Amino acid sequence: MAAGAIFLTVGGALQAGSVRFAMFLVARFLSGIGSAIAFTIAPMYISELAPAHSRGLMVSIHVMCLNSGYLISSIGSLGFSYMTDKIQWRLNFIINTFFALCLLLLLLVIPESPRWLITQGRMDEAAQILEKLHVNKYDREGVIARAEMIQIKAQVEADKALPRGFVHIFQTPSLRKRAFCTFLVWFTSMATGVLVIANLTPLLFAGLNYGSTAQFGLSTAWLVVCILCAFMGGLLVDRFGRRLFLSTY
Repeated sequence: MAAGAIFLTVGGALQAGSVRFAMFLVARFLSGIGSAIAFTIAPMYISELAPAHSRGLMVSIHVMCLNSGYLISSIGSLGFSYMTDKIQWRLNFIINTFFALCLLLLLLVIPESPRWLITQGRMDEAAQILEKLHVNKYDREGVIARAEMIQIKAQVEADKALPRGFVHIFQTPSLRKRAFCTFLVWFTSMATGVLVIANLTPLLFAGLNYGSTAQFGLSTAWLVVCILCAFMGGLLVDRFGRRLFLSTY
């Protein structure tokens, strides 16, 4: 995640300060690398920290925050659309850089993944983090933390005896089925055009002959609905299961 934050910070700063179109394209490329890293690692990190009984809700927070970022960008675009100064188009990239720096600084205080620490043989650090994450008024003795520590250690030891890599995944029938399920779910969900809509909403509303203010305003309203629905889905997904909510998608 630190690598992703660095790419986002550098890319955002270069976009904000671009003086040539080629410079802007290179900066966009760097930001794309950072975004891909952050989008991939963040839900994995959340799922490794989250307790099993609320994992669905915790991972859904990632989607809520993602849409909140889109919302901040949309609100910024709406506000900056009233400006006529030449710096207008650079302001959203300045905000982008600010939040990328916040992510980089946040990494200094959030805990490392206990699973990764155990794979590195750092058992005491992993146990301390698990205890901090799990001990509460319902489990003051840290029973759940110790149980999860045992479970993770057993899984890590079992994984060491297994081959890794994409070749092994596609050569093993059970893993191949999981891979195909993952590919199909993500491919079909992205093929719905959800990211195109999220990124190009103002252009879509422009095609319906709305003015610039209405374009940004309607984009903002759409993103508010996305956040509310992500919140509702997170609250209910652990109760009703994953497939039901995928079917409503």
